[in-house]
Amino acid sequence: PLEKQGLIEITPGEDRRTRLVALTAKGQENLTQAIPLWEQAQTEVIEKLGVGPWHNLLERLTETVSIA
Repeated sequence: PLEKQGLIEITPGEDRRTRLVALTAKGQENLTQAIPLWEQAQTEVIEKLGVGPWHNLLERLTETVSIA
């Protein structure tokens, strides 16, 4: 979907096992617009949870990802 939307382009890598993924200008523009929204959402979650529980949640998520 990201490629079809013109947000990324995928090109073959040096060998057939890899592909290179890069943001297009449109993708970079969307990312630039999204970052402040993401930061605002993070701030709101931290304000509601508190810093300690937020860090605890991040640690648990990191552990979960490493197990998967």
